[in-house]
Amino acid sequence: MNASTGVPIIKQRRLTTDSNTTGTYSSKASSSSGYLASDGSSAGSSNIWNRLLSSESVWDSLNVVHNEKDEDVISDYEFEEKKAWNPSAVSIFFLSMYYEARHFLKTVVSHPHIWLCSLAVMGIVIGVGMWAITNEKDAYIEDRKQTAEFVARETATYFANEFKRAFLPLYSLREAVTHSGYFDDLAFKMGRYPANLLENNVPVEGGLANLRNIEGICDDEEILEKWDELVSTSTSESDLDGLLVRYRLMPRNVACLEHKKNMAMVDSGMDMSNSDHPFWSMVVEDLFVKKWEGLHVFGPFMAGDMEVFCTHLGIWTKPGQDDEFNTFTEDGAFSLGNIQNSLTDIQGTEVAGVWGFIMNYLNWGEMKKRSNIYERFSNVGMDFKLNRLEEDVEKLQFGPKGAPTKNFGELAQSPNSHLLDDTNSIIIETESLHGIWQVCPRFIVRMLVL
Repeated sequence: MNASTGVPIIKQRRLTTDSNTTGTYSSKASSSSGYLASDGSSAGSSNIWNRLLSSESVWDSLNVVHNEKDEDVISDYEFEEKKAWNPSAVSIFFLSMYYEARHFLKTVVSHPHIWLCSLAVMGIVIGVGMWAITNEKDAYIEDRKQTAEFVARETATYFANEFKRAFLPLYSLREAVTHSGYFDDLAFKMGRYPANLLENNVPVEGGLANLRNIEGICDDEEILEKWDELVSTSTSESDLDGLLVRYRLMPRNVACLEHKKNMAMVDSGMDMSNSDHPFWSMVVEDLFVKKWEGLHVFGPFMAGDMEVFCTHLGIWTKPGQDDEFNTFTEDGAFSLGNIQNSLTDIQGTEVAGVWGFIMNYLNWGEMKKRSNIYERFSNVGMDFKLNRLEEDVEKLQFGPKGAPTKNFGELAQSPNSHLLDDTNSIIIETESLHGIWQVCPRFIVRMLVL
């Protein structure tokens, strides 16, 4: 500000270091200053508009430096150096993150109610979400349990009914053998061991066999014809072709008659009561020494290329038959020999009233195929295990062919049955002619989350 005239003095920024230009510009400035100083306010106003319309940039005129000292003015070098600074994208990113983090922390410290309210809302949302998920999970598990129970009971009922249907012919054949009269003499003709003994301790699968001579007893044409008729009729009437693959008749516990491949034939003559064979010794002891009630079942085990069950049913002499025909001779005289002949030596135990037993073989592999058990559980996305519980049979360590049968109680299982445990499965029990069967479906299936 000029004290005498009251006109402000504006100090120009030097645009270049060139001496000629500077001198010219300075002289113009001096001239203008003199004009302003001598002319007053109207002249000063006219001078400002002239400057706005001059060839110089208007912003150069307004970019004034208020410091009086020239050393405070930014040099052209420093101006160009600052203008040339060009940060990289990485630097800008980290600087932005730094400023955002600093701003966030300042906001958190300055306004705690923001994050407290946020935490409260998040807790409510998580709680409601967990409640919904838990309810959905419980509903899903309950639905799977009901499905598993339904499929398991349906499958167990199928097997129970099929086994009843498959082994009823054994009861029919036992009644026919006992009451038809065609086979009454077979046990008596076989005689008490060692009558008709052919060979001792013959090696067979699973042990040793004492063989009886059954020629003239079991190869009678009339007996074979009647045996074929009985077996064929009972099997066809039950619609069990392909399931029941073999029958055997053993008067006095000696292998006498068999029926397989739709043909009646003579059996091996092995004496099951007096042979050193672990499996057959167990069978006759259970049937007659322990007086087994109902069907005596073993399996499944491999017989050739088939997975089979073998089922045994004891046959006792008719009530009074021993007293009438064995205690006395034909002329009524008392006979000690007949009394001894009425007793059967079963592995060292004398048992009265033994006629023998009948047995058959069931193709378990074919029954499983017809049941569609694997498809039943696969269609609902479940694994399963089918077991047979039979304490008296579970103690057995050797099968008919001498092979260990520790796992014969496991009747069927899916590929992933090893995943079954108490937390993801239920047990459905059902009774059949084979005892108690357990179906254990796995109601929780594995899920792949993508």
